[in-house]
Amino acid sequence: MKWVQHSVLCFTLPTLLVTACGDDDGPPMVPDPPDPPVFEAVEIAVLEVNELRAEVLRSCETGNVYRRNEPVSGLYNSGLWLGGLVDGEAHVNVVWVGGARFSNYTTQVSPPLGEEHSGPYLVTPEHLSNERNVFPVDLGFPVTPSKTPGLYGDAMVWSRFRNEPTSPQSPETSSPLPGFEGTMSVFAWDENSYDDVLFYRWEITNTSETPWQNALCGFYADTDLDGSANATGYLPEGISYTRTDEPMDAVQWVSGLAFLETPIGGSVYAHRPMYKNAHDDYGENVNRPEQMLWALQGLTNSGTPMIDPSTGKETRYAFSGNPFTGSGWVQDSFIDRRGMISSGPFDVDPGETITVSAVWAMADGVNLAAAINDLRAVILGVRDSKEELFEIWDGR
Repeated sequence: MKWVQHSVLCFTLPTLLVTACGDDDGPPMVPDPPDPPVFEAVEIAVLEVNELRAEVLRSCETGNVYRRNEPVSGLYNSGLWLGGLVDGEAHVNVVWVGGARFSNYTTQVSPPLGEEHSGPYLVTPEHLSNERNVFPVDLGFPVTPSKTPGLYGDAMVWSRFRNEPTSPQSPETSSPLPGFEGTMSVFAWDENSYDDVLFYRWEITNTSETPWQNALCGFYADTDLDGSANATGYLPEGISYTRTDEPMDAVQWVSGLAFLETPIGGSVYAHRPMYKNAHDDYGENVNRPEQMLWALQGLTNSGTPMIDPSTGKETRYAFSGNPFTGSGWVQDSFIDRRGMISSGPFDVDPGETITVSAVWAMADGVNLAAAINDLRAVILGVRDSKEELFEIWDGR
């Protein structure tokens, strides 16, 4: 894919009065005000708030996330999975996985409108204040309690998506949920408490005439934290975390992700690893839709339960052991890691809309224990303040 157009969030500095050099008696020169930002769909929307920079693509992926003021990468790719049974057969919608960089849902509008797109759109308070901008409220664009266009956070990227209408799919992604449509908001707050935090909100509607049964939603991530030598772990608070190969007693970064809201309240059903360029029971190179659903169910690519090697017993939660003591199932090798938390099961009836929200964050510490504790505190703090953090406002 050739990425050719960007939207960039900029903070406008106060206008300065400039006096012309060599003319003490002349009137002050006032620079022309910047053009108001235009609300338009782009190929890649760039979100820059506080410490983070993130890109949102037409394929509904959020990635290339890094800290702007120091060379620390945080997240290569992330997004929503949703899968279930339709008439007894597996159907799954996923963001990029395996060797093909695309998802099977997109912002592209179906023919006859051709190449038109309904996102991604960068939205800031300056966009909302531009009276020339027209916002697609009829397509689910956020509105305030007074029914005026609004936004989440201090800046957000908003998209409306549906099943991919034109591109050929690989076998494992060839059976999306029928009638899968919805909206996505990725946003951030310009506050020190959330300087390394991204927020996600999806609203998904079943526009078909057939129920989605025993469905699960998943939050998928390919982290690449400070490089690709990573290991993952799982905390009992429902947090999937990633660490680097730094010694445990060294200063380091960790990252983590968690659900905030799902149709069953946000509890995690499974924590499932995925291995790059692998064909084994946890590899990403799968070739059937049911294997994608098995991943959401916390099963292996063979459809069998995961086995905790430390106990020999079945589990749905990979790498829930203690990396400091080595007890339990611990991932102690550092390679390019991917993984997912899932929540469910639940049914989605025809015409029903469900909401899924999630958080991704980075944290650092003087050692691994301090970094994990800080990450846990940030995510638990977000959960406690979820209602306030997800309030729609008019940007004024």
